[in-house]
Amino acid sequence: MKERKYKEDWVNETRLEEETGKEIRVPVYRGPAFQRVKGQGRRSMLLWAFLPWLFYVILILLYFRLFFPGSTVLYVFLPAALSLFPAFYWGLGLWGLLRSGGKKEKHRDRMTRLEKENGVGRVLRSSAGCVIFMAAALVGDLVFLCTSGQAAREGPGAAMLLAAMGLAAGTVNYFRKLNREMEDGRSDSGQELNP
Repeated sequence: MKERKYKEDWVNETRLEEETGKEIRVPVYRGPAFQRVKGQGRRSMLLWAFLPWLFYVILILLYFRLFFPGSTVLYVFLPAALSLFPAFYWGLGLWGLLRSGGKKEKHRDRMTRLEKENGVGRVLRSSAGCVIFMAAALVGDLVFLCTSGQAAREGPGAAMLLAAMGLAAGTVNYFRKLNREMEDGRSDSGQELNP
């Protein structure tokens, strides 16, 4: 679906092939180009996407596996379980980040809008979704802590949910800043950017 959304960024041009002398149609990118993150910045970007995602998923699954009393209450369980859906897309965004610096793109210093949205954009939006679901789960858990009288047993579980929310919020802050930097370095000149 997203590929069709950005189809206007590409133009088919007819060119003469040097070896055979035949005319061929070549797709040429004419949309906005974004600066590619390289070197040490790329490593830290991948770490900021992967490690919080990994620990987030581990904390949520561990919360359910250890069977804290709050995990049996619908208003805590439901938002915490639903947060695994944006976490799945967060993982897909991580995959997009890994692919965006692949072998065939290493010669380019710019990336297409689709590459940016499938990597940085997806991690940003998905981790923000995780923050929202975790905030709802934490509010429910605080209500449960105040009304159930099981604060001693549920306290570590609430701490796990808070830690998961902190991981997602840190990722949102990092990728929001990175997205803003990429938008500032964007070129709309329509220069040729071959895939």
